[in-house]
Amino acid sequence: MRGSPSSALGKALLRPRKPAAQVSPVAFLAIVNIAIFVLLQVADRLHPLTGSQWLQFLGLPLAPLQVFTKPWTMLTYMFVHSDFFHLIFNLIGLGIFGFWLSQTAGRLILVPLYLLGGLCGAVLTLTVAHIPGAETLFRHEMLLGATPCVMAIVLASVLFMPDHIIHLYLLFPVKMKYLGLGLVAVDLISLLFLHNPGGHLSHLGGAAVGWLFIRSFPRRERRRLMSLSDLLKHSGVTDFDRIMAGKRPLNDEEQNTLRISREEQLDRILDKINREGLHSLTNAEKKFLDDYSRSLQ
Repeated sequence: MRGSPSSALGKALLRPRKPAAQVSPVAFLAIVNIAIFVLLQVADRLHPLTGSQWLQFLGLPLAPLQVFTKPWTMLTYMFVHSDFFHLIFNLIGLGIFGFWLSQTAGRLILVPLYLLGGLCGAVLTLTVAHIPGAETLFRHEMLLGATPCVMAIVLASVLFMPDHIIHLYLLFPVKMKYLGLGLVAVDLISLLFLHNPGGHLSHLGGAAVGWLFIRSFPRRERRRLMSLSDLLKHSGVTDFDRIMAGKRPLNDEEQNTLRISREEQLDRILDKINREGLHSLTNAEKKFLDDYSRSLQ
């Protein structure tokens, strides 16, 4: 059975790209988090008191005014994890959703979005922690971990590809929009019961950054990005080749030649988006993607 243009696009988005000289942003962030975790674990094994002191030194304190004595913790806390499972959970989210987002919106946005998610999560939590009457809830708390950063990436990915299906725990198919809503709901419910309020507030702050990131795109650019991501779930045969080729019906050889040409052009555009972001496309390349998207609707 002949492959459709849409299935070719899916393969183009999902298959490994040509090796690049630079490390991917997902790999870079994962390496930094793993390296810091390993170093802290080694320090703790060599001298338990030293390991604990490093956590106190790098974690973000939520007690009133303490952050002003350790301002660097606004950045360092988002790379420090106190236990293995917390690290693994964040690395899984970063790997899955960071991959999708960098493929759709471009690799250059991932690290800034990670950092902004962590900073916004910290600012939101510190703001609430310094409200008169609320400080007692946060007096002995400290923020650790990349979850606010990952939540920013998750929410941005969910809004780009709401109907894309992933398999939770490799078993249960679920649309990304329901997974995103579920994660936000868990944080909101946990806040109602005052369970780890600092942590869950920071998660919501990161999620807000993911939403604002989507809103920062002009409406036309958002539609183009969402159309591009929607193509992943199309698999039926379309009239795209005939529409792009002209009035005369094409024979099998002509259809195959045109399909290969379009796939190669699509590959070049997707590689460019992956390297430089959507803003780097020329008007002709944007028009090609718009025409491609409309032909599949």
